[in-house]
Amino acid sequence: MKYKEYLKEVELDTDPNLNYLFSVALRQVFSINFLAKIDQIIKKNIKIKTVNEKPGVIGYNQGETIFVNKNEFFQRSEEQQVRYLLHEFMHILQRKRGMFFRKFPEIKNLTNDLKEIISKNSKYPLSVFLTGKKQDLGPGQKWEILSYFMNDSINWNAISAAGKQEMIKAFESSRIFNLDHAFWKKRMS
Repeated sequence: MKYKEYLKEVELDTDPNLNYLFSVALRQVFSINFLAKIDQIIKKNIKIKTVNEKPGVIGYNQGETIFVNKNEFFQRSEEQQVRYLLHEFMHILQRKRGMFFRKFPEIKNLTNDLKEIISKNSKYPLSVFLTGKKQDLGPGQKWEILSYFMNDSINWNAISAAGKQEMIKAFESSRIFNLDHAFWKKRMS
């Protein structure tokens, strides 16, 4: 498949290669139809800015801007950097108060379905499923589910086998993601 920069709106002035890798990753993560929808809906630039934050903070977002902590972010491999950008990008797509939220109802519906499945099939707090450890997820809670799938930090041992199968079916029926790609095969195993 020939490379096409689906999301020309993402700019990272400090490293053009990272912008290219992020655009390639979008093809691996999202289905062709969902990418076309993203391309159609997001018209203005998603800015990426570097900031100096306390240690441990890698990145966060506000509005349509992704902030990366240059002291933490650039010490990671390019693959990890792309994962963190995907994590924050997912938050932008599901931004509750932003204009995108209403335009991507399939993300909202999948998030609600996944939260319900996890609640029914896990005896652990949500953070244990998402990260493998008990930690504060902040006010986002269920909105962290899809973002942590981008990080590849899911702890399948924190959910029943039936719950895992239910989640995989929910992902399949959503048609949001390119589940045939190795990116997802690794996360679904």
